[in-house]
Amino acid sequence: MEDLRDRMRTGRAPATVFVAHTAGIPNGISLGGGVFGAPDPHGPRVAGVDLFKHRTEQALRSTPVTVTWVEDWDFLHKGAGEVHCGTNAFREPTRADWWRA
Repeated sequence: MEDLRDRMRTGRAPATVFVAHTAGIPNGISLGGGVFGAPDPHGPRVAGVDLFKHRTEQALRSTPVTVTWVEDWDFLHKGAGEVHCGTNAFREPTRADWWRA
């Protein structure tokens, strides 16, 4: 199946391409040991606090997951990618029924 990347390579890209204004927090990568490497969203700030980061950390507070923020804006986000796009990770697949969580 042809996707946007194929169309861009062959010069048949649409006239308008939409890209996210902020980095996609879910597009990070598990770093093991309960650490999630998330792209820095560069979200709106109130009193110096990034609201997207704050809400993410707040939502994960009751889980064993901690977030490490990764600066990928220039390296990956501007190229329409995020942390998981620019990394390779070797890990054992989970044996848990994660879809039932």
